[in-house]
Amino acid sequence: MTAFVDASEVRVAAIKAVAFDFDGTLIDSEYAKFELWHSLLVRRGVHLALKDWAEAWQESLLDPGSARLPERLQQLFGISNLEAIQLRVRNEIALRTLELPVFDPATSWIREAKSQGLRTAIVSNNQRSTIKGWLDANGLSGTVDVIIARGDFSTPKPASDCYVALARDLMLEPKQIVAIEDSLHGVRAALAAGITAFQVVNRITEVLPFEPSVRVIRDPRREFLNVFAR
Repeated sequence: MTAFVDASEVRVAAIKAVAFDFDGTLIDSEYAKFELWHSLLVRRGVHLALKDWAEAWQESLLDPGSARLPERLQQLFGISNLEAIQLRVRNEIALRTLELPVFDPATSWIREAKSQGLRTAIVSNNQRSTIKGWLDANGLSGTVDVIIARGDFSTPKPASDCYVALARDLMLEPKQIVAIEDSLHGVRAALAAGITAFQVVNRITEVLPFEPSVRVIRDPRREFLNVFAR
């Protein structure tokens, strides 16, 4: 794994930019996906536990070449034809993005980073139009300098492509960027690009193993502001 710098040792003066993941970091979309999967499987007589879904979700993303989420759930519960549920969940979440809960204090993170003179970015496997729509709806369209989204890189997280593209667009060295991620595959993408990563806790990631080589942020408001306060 690429060498990293622990978040507690980051030299503030060396940081020039902070990059935020989108799903699961700024908006509570991952838990919304679980809730939809849960409600749709209940209709088929299956009780889907949060930990079972979270583990299948994480495994499918950490190894994109292996079984996808529907296939993993089919193996787990012995039921078939889950591709239709996957498509329905994806479409409903896309339509509901502007209605999904925003993590407190997600919008404050972006504004605080800008107020400290840092350049800001969103790095996501989601679509650019979805991210821009969310920024506009939350009055943040002028506070994010760069968006790296689906279509801007060839291989999604956990590959480093998205963060390599970010460093190129910002014209910065990876060591000058800090990434805020919730998921293991996002953290590993940042680390693989040589970027320091923080891992924030949400209702999905709190039941999963954390990346042992990075600092986990359990109190986002206090810890984020402490790290970037100048």
